[in-house]
Order: sequence, then structure tokens, then C-alpha cells
Amino acid sequence: MGSPFQGIEQESYHKLNTGKAIIDLKPDSHALLEILNNRDQFSKKTKVLNIAGINPEYKDSDGVVSIQSALSARNIVPLENYHEIIVKDKLATHSVLHEHPKVDKYIGEFLWGYN
Repeated sequence: MGSPFQGIEQESYHKLNTGKAIIDLKPDSHALLEILNNRDQFSKKTKVLNIAGINPEYKDSDGVVSIQSALSARNIVPLENYHEIIVKDKLATHSVLHEHPKVDKYIGEFLWGYN
């Protein structure tokens, strides 16, 4: 949910957040490239629901993660197991997406509605 598989491009984010983990969230970081380069090791049995947000105030992002970065999980997960949903509204922000009422509905449908 709102995961930056191509990194976070906002310089302001990297200035506010510090620590070793922030290095992995930069575009083209070693960690992100390793995930992409080892995508063939992703389990063919694991189903994935990728939920990304677009808040109109931030154009094509949830305020932190661009829609392009969030949806690039489709380059990692086998397509037959990959499902994605884009939530577009003023509540679809990076820090609130997990509390969005539509997201709860989509997760419930994914967990109990697909066989």
C-alpha cells in the first residue's frame, strides 16, 4: 500500500527523514535494484494486492510516493498474481491511505473474495 518500488523522488522527504533506511528509499538505490533484479525469485503462489493513492492536491502521487513508483510493483510480482487498485480522492494521502474506508473494503474483497 503506497510502497515506493522505484523510490521516493521528493528531496524534501529525504531532508526531513534521516537514518540508514532512507538510503534504500532513494530512486535507483541498491536495495530497490536488488528487488527488481531478483524478481524471478518472487513466489508464484503469492497473490498481491497493490493499493496506490492519488490525492488531487499532489497531482500524480499520494503526497510522498508517485503513482509510477507505487505501481511499479507490477514489474516484480508475477502478473497472474498481481492486482492493483488506485484510490483517487482527497483522503488518498500516503500517511492516511491505510485508514481510508475504501481501502478496508478493497482489502476485504481481496482476502475473502478471490479464490
